Amino acid sequence: MSEDSLLPARINKLHTRFQTPYVSIIICSVIVSLMILWTFADLLIIDVTIYGAGLSLEYIALIKLRQKEPHTPRPFKIPLNITGLCLMLLLPASVYFIALGGAFSSSVETIKPALFAIGALLSAEVFWRLLGWQKSF
Repeated sequence: MSEDSLLPARINKLHTRFQTPYVSIIICSVIVSLMILWTFADLLIIDVTIYGAGLSLEYIALIKLRQKEPHTPRPFKIPLNITGLCLMLLLPASVYFIALGGAFSSSVETIKPALFAIGALLSAEVFWRLLGWQKSF
């Protein structure tokens, strides 16, 4: 993301010996290490929530690209029209909402990781908007 100027360039700084983005690796390691504070069940709820949202966005992006640029040459093509893609989106979206509804209805303890995941998703949108606002100056 720092190569695309979406994050500060110093995050992508390469190690002199190994030529790996060590700052990025350290940041990711710290974040993942903090996740040990969650239970396994909580991590599953967070994962399903964030993965389901990401998968839905991929389908939506595919549908939008089919609508905006239907004749753009592509290295491969999914052999469905827009209606078929919308129907394909229904299955993962329904699993996503059923899982999220189950997290909210089962107990008070499962609400916390679901709210955390939704908050993380919303904060990404806020961060994206702030980044766009900053670039306009």
